[in-house]
Amino acid sequence: TGIESKEETLVHTRVYPNPAKDFIYIESEQELSETKLTDLSGRILYQTKGSGNKVVIPAGDLSEGIYMVKFSDRNGRSAVTRIVR
Repeated sequence: TGIESKEETLVHTRVYPNPAKDFIYIESEQELSETKLTDLSGRILYQTKGSGNKVVIPAGDLSEGIYMVKFSDRNGRSAVTRIVR
């Protein structure tokens, strides 16, 4: 018998500042293939494809509230984080 290893399924990212003011900065260990910012109802407010390891999302026009940022890398791994404006 052997030990079964599970492939990592999350993209490791750093999202700051939280709460955000003018910009949301995203840094990732992996190259991101897509980044989305949505409100809590799922409406896409910002989206970029092929964004590399760093993304800057303008946040100055966002209303105060809670938003979700979803990241995907080229290997199909993804993660979601919550950010406050």
